[in-house]
Amino acid sequence: MKGGKISLSILLFIIIMAGAINAKAASVSLNMTSAELYTGGTMDVNVIIDPEGASIAGVQIDVFFNGNMLEPVAVKEGNFLNQNGANTFFSDIAPGSTSISSIVGVILGNSSVTTRNVFATITFKAKNAGTSFIELKNVKISKPSGDLLNVNVPSRTTFDIISNSNNGGNSGKGGGGGGGGGGSPSGENFSNIEIKEKYDRFINKDITTSYVFKRTDPIISVNITGNINAGDVNVAVEVLRNTSSLVKEPALDIVYKNANIWVGTYGFATPTNIKHAEITFRVPKSWMKSNDIDPESITMMHYYGMWESLPTKKISETPEWIYFEASTTRFSPHAITGKRNYSTSDNRLPLTAANLLSKQTIKHVISVENRAESSEYLSKYLIMSAIMGAVLNASLIYMIRKPKENEFFVNSRT
Repeated sequence: MKGGKISLSILLFIIIMAGAINAKAASVSLNMTSAELYTGGTMDVNVIIDPEGASIAGVQIDVFFNGNMLEPVAVKEGNFLNQNGANTFFSDIAPGSTSISSIVGVILGNSSVTTRNVFATITFKAKNAGTSFIELKNVKISKPSGDLLNVNVPSRTTFDIISNSNNGGNSGKGGGGGGGGGGSPSGENFSNIEIKEKYDRFINKDITTSYVFKRTDPIISVNITGNINAGDVNVAVEVLRNTSSLVKEPALDIVYKNANIWVGTYGFATPTNIKHAEITFRVPKSWMKSNDIDPESITMMHYYGMWESLPTKKISETPEWIYFEASTTRFSPHAITGKRNYSTSDNRLPLTAANLLSKQTIKHVISVENRAESSEYLSKYLIMSAIMGAVLNASLIYMIRKPKENEFFVNSRT
């Protein structure tokens, strides 16, 4: 009997732990890819959902903002729910003055999605100058069964709307500067700077501040969530003609564009001060096609003693562009790179020592990934084996006890 209790406890513990391991938490983020932050202009805000491996069939979101400064113009369905060709229902809502209630999207039929994409695009008109915000609330994401998923929701996003009188001159707070003339306080060779733009914003602890750039294509925006209350912080983007003069060697693979991104004074841009940050950028499809670049290989690299790749995700696309988002906690010289698509190209690079090293590195990464997958499979196998063992143990105890109970019953009758 004691052994049976122990086995049952182990079984319950394993079942609970297995459920915890398989728990999914989808994430939601905001991205401004075509923002116009001058009064009278408009900006598009993408609501992006990443299932993080879960299956999703329905979404409901409320959007709050400063109604004195922003006016919602339109809400359009993105490609998230219908990316597999499914039929969907998307609510035709009437925007309010300070909130957009219940943006609802549901897949019709027995289907679901598991890939990150844009759920909805909201167009706002900038009414008055000042600091405004956008915030998501009451976010509900459901599985095909109707059960709700855990959701990671971003903190309030703040940004500045600039008076239209500053348009073109870029004077005052938020003003940008041109590149290529004079010198460069960043230390970059001034002749290598194609264009430069900079803005001042307040960075606060656990609040996301958006720096939206209008002339530094391909860098669209930099969103920073502070680890501290840092006050007014300057962020500058320098789009470069060639590799930064501050690094020792070019980034690996095929480089689309080089850029320096600087945050605050020297020594500020560290994980101690920055909780996390996202860099939004875009790459033309024409460049990828002419260079036979695999879109899945597009990566934002940054230089920190050596070139390192940043976690990079595709967030949306148009007929001409693909938009990406890279995550980081440090800022430095950057490079946007891609790998040639050898599966469709007849042109092979010569087998130089550098290419050989690159291939060896790729093989090592694949080997590590395979070991990780094997480890994950082994963990699941061990859990299932433990559950089966516990069930068999309980069954064996029951079979041993049953004959004894029958024997006692017969002896009592006689």
